Parts: sequence; structure tokens; C-alpha cells
Amino acid sequence: MDYEQILLAIFGLWQSYLTYNQYAKNKTVDLKLKLIEEEEKKKNKRKARDSSKIYGEIWELLHNLNADRVYIIQPYPLDRNHYLSIEYEVTRKGIVGMKDYVSKLPMSQIAVFSREMAENQFMYFSNINEQVKDKKAMALLSSNGGYAAIIKRLSDSNHDWVGSIICEFTHPIEIPEDEARQILRNAATNIQYILPEYHDPEDLLNK
Repeated sequence: MDYEQILLAIFGLWQSYLTYNQYAKNKTVDLKLKLIEEEEKKKNKRKARDSSKIYGEIWELLHNLNADRVYIIQPYPLDRNHYLSIEYEVTRKGIVGMKDYVSKLPMSQIAVFSREMAENQFMYFSNINEQVKDKKAMALLSSNGGYAAIIKRLSDSNHDWVGSIICEFTHPIEIPEDEARQILRNAATNIQYILPEYHDPEDLLNK
């Protein structure tokens, strides 16, 4: 009988230990989840704030350059750069945007133009049809009313290409190249270090 009582006591202590241990684990998991949730909220707030600044910058470019559309084309994934997409874009009233046309566009389809954007700090095309070498890129830009374009490379702190600001015009560019270069340089400085990495919405849904 004494053995039974001892065994019951030991079993009771063991059950108490397991219950407490599980409780402690649950509390730890809850804390980790809470910290992750708080960090995600901070990231979302920061991204919303940064996105507002980016939109402000490209709206200014639209106005200051008298452009018809301004957008940021981004390569992704950044470690492989297989595709191009647009997340940030502003247009004048009545002007068709480029976002729907450049969505998960394989870089291989406009390889020459992609390389030029990655390698050149600044490009000034006063006539798209005559100066854009990549035929696919030329067709894409001109088919949506583009006549001229100014492009500024965006880089991260390691000087790696993370995207390009593209200012398009359905008419001849009115601003001199040197002045446009300075305006785009200032905008790029304000954008490139806060530009969120592009993520394909489909990829996020499949995670």
C-alpha cells in the first residue's frame, strides 16, 4: 500500500511537472508570436511611411519634368533577378499606366534593355524609336504612347542595382539633359535606400 501511495505521489508530481512544462512552453510560444506580430506591425508601418515618401518623390518628378508617367521598375528576386515588375507608378489623367504591362516580365525577353538599366546610371532617350536598342523594350514603351524617356538607376548601399526610375513622355522632352540628370539624381537619393524589395503577390500567397 505504501508503494502504491509513493507511486501515486510520484505520478502526481510528474503530471504536475508536465503540466507546468507545457504551460511554460505555451507562454514562450505566445511571447514569440507576440514579438513577431509587433515586429510585423512595425515593418508594415515603416513600409507604408516609406511608400508615401516614394510616391511623393515620383509625383514631383511627374510635375517638375512635365512627364506623362513616372514609375519604378524593379528586378526580383534580388539574388537572382529573373523578372521585372512595377509597384510604384503615377500618371497624368488619361495616360495609360505601364504596371499591367510590366508584371512578372521575364528579363530574358528584354535582356539588352535590362542590362542597360543595370549598368548605366542615367539614360536620356529623346526619341524612343530611334535610340532604344532593345526591340522588345522599344515596342513596349512606344506602343503605350511613349515618345521619349529618362531613366535613372537605383542602387543599394552595396551599389547593386535594385531598380530604375523611368520617366516617360508622349511628347518631346522639354527639360535639358543636364537639368534632368540633377533632378533624377536627387530623387534617386531620396528613394533608393527606402525602396522596399519587390515581392510577387502570388509568391506571398503560396507561402
